Amino acid sequence: MNRLADSEYMMLRNLEVPSRLMANRATQRLKELGVTKAQAQVLFMIHELEQPSQENIANELHVARTAIRLTLQQLLKDGYAERVPDQSDKRIHRLHLTAKGLALLPPIDRMMAENNQQVLAGLAEYEKIVFLGLLQKVYDNSLTAFLGKSKVQSE
Repeated sequence: MNRLADSEYMMLRNLEVPSRLMANRATQRLKELGVTKAQAQVLFMIHELEQPSQENIANELHVARTAIRLTLQQLLKDGYAERVPDQSDKRIHRLHLTAKGLALLPPIDRMMAENNQQVLAGLAEYEKIVFLGLLQKVYDNSLTAFLGKSKVQSE
């Protein structure tokens, strides 16, 4: 069977290739800012989740806690983030961005916005809305199929 004639194959291939190209571009541009893609993801999770634990970040990124340990250690060492004991449970350490970490967010945001504009160029607003809805279904199906989680369980 010719895979290029298989519409399901082509749909997923057409998601994977741009995703990989965007990831490669992000890796290059983030390197100029002095961080890796994984470090940028963790920085944004610390910022968005408001004082998360390492486990909170791992859950949000759908990876094992140990998978982000080295990334987090480097962010702590480089002064982008800090650990603070939880007020109610001293066994848990919450993560906070330092001023240095907060200062890195705007240039990363600009870079991501540029990449998004380039990739979504030519799509009308309604097409973006439809596309987002379809991608959300694929994302939800992926969580269910590969992680055994429904959208409700992952939140």
